[in-house]
Amino acid sequence: MIDFIAVDWGTSSFRLWAMEATGQVVAARSSKEGMSTLQRPDFAPALEKHLECLSVSKDIPIVICGMAGAASGWQEAQYIPTPTRLCDIPAHAIKVSGTERDVRILPGGAQCDAARPDVMRGEETILLGAALESGGDGLFCLPGTHSKWARVVNGELVSFSTAMTGELFARLAQGSTLSQFVDSSIFDEDVFVQSVRDAANSPASFTHALFGMRAGPLLNVLAPETIASRLSGLLIGLELAGVRADETGPVSLVSSGPLSRNYQLALKELGLDFQVLDADELVRKGLTFAAQKLWPMPVYH
Repeated sequence: MIDFIAVDWGTSSFRLWAMEATGQVVAARSSKEGMSTLQRPDFAPALEKHLECLSVSKDIPIVICGMAGAASGWQEAQYIPTPTRLCDIPAHAIKVSGTERDVRILPGGAQCDAARPDVMRGEETILLGAALESGGDGLFCLPGTHSKWARVVNGELVSFSTAMTGELFARLAQGSTLSQFVDSSIFDEDVFVQSVRDAANSPASFTHALFGMRAGPLLNVLAPETIASRLSGLLIGLELAGVRADETGPVSLVSSGPLSRNYQLALKELGLDFQVLDADELVRKGLTFAAQKLWPMPVYH
């Protein structure tokens, strides 16, 4: 039985779960139809296509987090400023107009500090899930195109910062003088770990190290097949150098797959304590909490 639909709509990906009120997954869909591939009129048809594949009736409510609520997304859900109680996020959801379905989009978070301005969309719902899981206090790392580092205290999102690590890797790998050497299908753990150490211990040398990856293969002193691992290690090492200077305490790493592997290796190399949490599980937990607040549902199952 489907009680509600949960959607995490990001910049580059779309993930949908048909859910029971208990938080159990009935069915799932995913695609590359992220916000960056859609114009505003495309959102409703893109969602409807997936709902029809699952035969979801029109009376089933839908809760969405992520970039669908951006200014250039489906319909803007205004940011809520930090500090904010994570459990209050559903109260700020907007109802999407122009559709016969009941669709709500959760707001993002904003840090309205002239010295450290920042925004997030989607990660606040993951942090809500973490708060529901075990109190959720501490320092959270959410790697991605734009990696987020968030501090949560007593269930309140106090502060956060974003590092453009993933985007920088993509830009340098695809549109720079390094492009011809970067093969992301090859991973060299030793090179990666050494590069993390290099960047973290000498961040001022970062731009020189970047050009060294151009010169090294030309001079036959760096193997071309190691360049992707070195680039990733340097960028993540630089990111962690900043975190190590500003933050203390163990890290909750919310990630999976190769990216999680890379961050785990980097955190271990720099002597930072961490635990690994499942992002999909936490975002579903956050979306389930929001659905129960928006449409109180009896739990029969």
